[in-house]
Amino acid sequence: ALIFQPVMAGGRALGVLGIGRRASEPWPADAVELAALLAGAVALALSHDRLATQVRELSIRDELTGVYNETYLRQRLQEEIRRAAMYQRPCAYAVFAIQRLGDVEARYGRGEAEQLLKRVAQLVQHSVSDVDRVGRVSGGQFAVLLPERSKREALEIVERIRRQVQGLLAEVLPRLPESLVIVSGVAENPLDGNLAEILMQKAAHQMMQQPAPPTTP
Repeated sequence: ALIFQPVMAGGRALGVLGIGRRASEPWPADAVELAALLAGAVALALSHDRLATQVRELSIRDELTGVYNETYLRQRLQEEIRRAAMYQRPCAYAVFAIQRLGDVEARYGRGEAEQLLKRVAQLVQHSVSDVDRVGRVSGGQFAVLLPERSKREALEIVERIRRQVQGLLAEVLPRLPESLVIVSGVAENPLDGNLAEILMQKAAHQMMQQPAPPTTP
């Protein structure tokens, strides 16, 4: 004899709880009631686990764009530095920013500026490999963690991203192509340091010292 109880949470079916025994006689009513209570307990446990997963995910994601936040990038970069040191492999960190992003908000409004940041985040995510990590550092500033990449390789990747983002800016905001330009900086372990904070600072400093590139995508 078998008892099947749906496992439900928030009106959604999460699965089915099945209980069986060799006897062919029907289950007594109290056993069926107990199975229903057990299914409810399973649903509650699964809901709590899913909620905990969502909370952990939110704690490492940028609320606006959905890419990783600066805290996660710093922690992950330090982990990659340790791994790179162990296997004597390179690890690069790149940062780039949309200069004068305030011009978009001033002319088109905050909503348009936020939509632009979301599109930039999606574009960058599609421009890197699955092992790379994309994050938003602040405002119009994004970063990419590039394991197994030297500074030369990272510069090539960043330049490709810069051209793609610059092309996107010119496409969606044709009246502001000269105002919005992309500047970037790259640092590599161990060439530029062996701590995440140092690499992030050096990449940011290089970005700030870099003259704005041509706006032609």
